[in-house]
Amino acid sequence: MNPEEIKKVFQHFTKVDQSTLRYGSGTVLGLAITKNFCQMMGGNISLESELEKRSIFIVELPAIVAERAAS
Repeated sequence: MNPEEIKKVFQHFTKVDQSTLRYGSGTVLGLAITKNFCQMMGGNISLESELEKRSIFIVELPAIVAERAAS
């Protein structure tokens, strides 16, 4: 994806690649909802992309590791 597409990928109702319109008429909310869920849990989702090669989505969520009680 190019930098302009990356800016739009997490927006509600935005399709980056208009060629996918022929495959369905979804609401295009998946990544926007995912971003909202990540932020609600104190985390984030981001995207790294190399034009015409690959795109990597990174989800970061906080974790609390509970200590085991002494037996």
